[in-house]
Amino acid sequence: MEYSINKQFNTIAAISDIHSNVFALEAVLTDIKHRDIDQIVNLGDVL
Repeated sequence: MEYSINKQFNTIAAISDIHSNVFALEAVLTDIKHRDIDQIVNLGDVL
């Protein structure tokens, strides 16, 4: 995936329904780290 150097919009990663699955959460956060994400939003159901 290619990313523009002159980014003209914000990118948001929405995460939800984690249900205490720490392994899946770590995988998603690792994926987010490799992308040009400006903000992470938690939509709920963490526990």
